[in-house]
Parts: sequence; structure tokens; C-alpha cells
Amino acid sequence: MPDKLLVLNGINVSKLGAGRVVEYGTAGGDTAKHVVKRACTVSEIEPDRVVGSVTSDLVISPIEREAIISDALGEELGIVMLSLKKGLWRFSNGLEGKVRRSCPPQYWRGSFR
Repeated sequence: MPDKLLVLNGINVSKLGAGRVVEYGTAGGDTAKHVVKRACTVSEIEPDRVVGSVTSDLVISPIEREAIISDALGEELGIVMLSLKKGLWRFSNGLEGKVRRSCPPQYWRGSFR
């Protein structure tokens, strides 16, 4: 989660609970992130349904520009990727098999640290 997104939405990280710094290995090298366990609830909101209410860890980054989800969270929300490049997906429990499109990215630039 970009730290700027939290600030612009009035979320006070210190009120989310005790966090810790965790090292992550990335293609660009190792990086440290602030992690707050079980700090948020995530739902997938679509025009025809709302799925989830999944409790998730919050990983806060001063350099990330997009809010992204992990593979594990995607699975918890029942998201099945059909075409990564085209952004096509469906719900695993979607009896209608409706193919959906990912939203365009929202970029949150800058840092408040």
C-alpha cells in the first residue's frame, strides 16, 4: 500500500496497531516495508456483487505507487485470473462464469516520510 494513499484518505497508521519492519526480496533488490498484521478488511466491490470481508495484513511502502494485492488475498476473495495481460478475471464461485475486466491502475505518487 503506498503511504501517500493512506495519508490522503486520513488513515493514521499509528492507530492500526503495532507494526514491524519486514525485509522483502524483489527483482530490484531487497527492500524493507512496514507491516501491520490484520490491519484491514478487504472486499471486492463489483456493480452486481460484493465479495469478501477478508482480514488482511497491511504492507506500507514509501516507494510503491499502486495498491496491490497478494496472490493469497486474491484467492481469499475468490479471484481467478484468466488473462493477466488483458486484465481478465472471474470469481471462482461465479456460477454465471461472467468474465470481468480489471480496473485501470491508480497511481499514488510521492511520499510523506
